[in-house]
Amino acid sequence: MPDMPLKQVPLVRPQPSEYASYYEKYVSLIPGTDVLGVLEAQQMLMTQLLAARSEREGNFRYAPDKWTVKELVGHISDTERVFTYRACASPVPTALQWKDLSRTITLRMAGSTTGR
Repeated sequence: MPDMPLKQVPLVRPQPSEYASYYEKYVSLIPGTDVLGVLEAQQMLMTQLLAARSEREGNFRYAPDKWTVKELVGHISDTERVFTYRACASPVPTALQWKDLSRTITLRMAGSTTGR
């Protein structure tokens, strides 16, 4: 099947009525309307930051009952997936889809890298 051309949609800031008021503190942090540009710059910055860390630094936790740096990065990645899904999903995700996501996050926190 041939690739379909992507529809170009002008980027505009979401209106306050399009998101819960709680998220205003996050939406307001994005300068201008180039959300994709901001995400690409953040990806490059995080890649550089994390690539410069050693395995030992990734396994560091400042207290026995606290998350490691790797676990924090995994949590941030999982959260980004949730927000992306929410932004792109239609209709609202089913309970089964949320259960699968919750299971994946739980397994990741338990140290599983396979998701099983």
